Amino acid sequence: MGDLTKTAGQWVASNIPLSVGVGLFLFCLFFEISKIKIYPLRWLWKGISWPFRKIDEQRTASFKVLVQNMKTELNTSLKEMKDKTTDNCNMLKARFDQMQSRFDEIDQRFADLDKRQDATDERIDHQIAARIKNHVFNFARQCRKGEPHSRADFVNLFEEHKVYCKLVEHYGWVNNVYSHDFSYIESVYDELNRTNGFAE
Repeated sequence: MGDLTKTAGQWVASNIPLSVGVGLFLFCLFFEISKIKIYPLRWLWKGISWPFRKIDEQRTASFKVLVQNMKTELNTSLKEMKDKTTDNCNMLKARFDQMQSRFDEIDQRFADLDKRQDATDERIDHQIAARIKNHVFNFARQCRKGEPHSRADFVNLFEEHKVYCKLVEHYGWVNNVYSHDFSYIESVYDELNRTNGFAE
């Protein structure tokens, strides 16, 4: 036992810093385990870890600032993108409205052209009908005077009559006198056809 104490004493004497450290650790451990409300190990740990905690707090604060800056930049970028998108959409809508108004103008012009074309077609058809009607009236007057006509003259007149009837039906015109004269021409044709009295 005496040799052990002597050996421990020599070791302590030769390792003073380590011995002091072990002694302090055991001293603090005693208070941690005991019911005395003093916690030296915790204080010691707080003292030792304080610089690391400060560094960690600074890193955390820097990271928070970085995240906040990133959020701000992202929100700014998103707002700019939204504004640009809104501007682009408004510009496209304005152009679309402009094109739509131009298309409406073109449609109106086509409608006007259709009306003009219809009016022109009706005028032309009216002139054609008037020419056919005059031809029928003249033909009937010639038949009443006994002027000779060939079978081809009658056939041509009948073809013109078909065109006239289509025009009258299309426009709803009235042709009382014309019908009377054309009926007379038909009766003359039937008689000439029966007697073979057509002119050569």
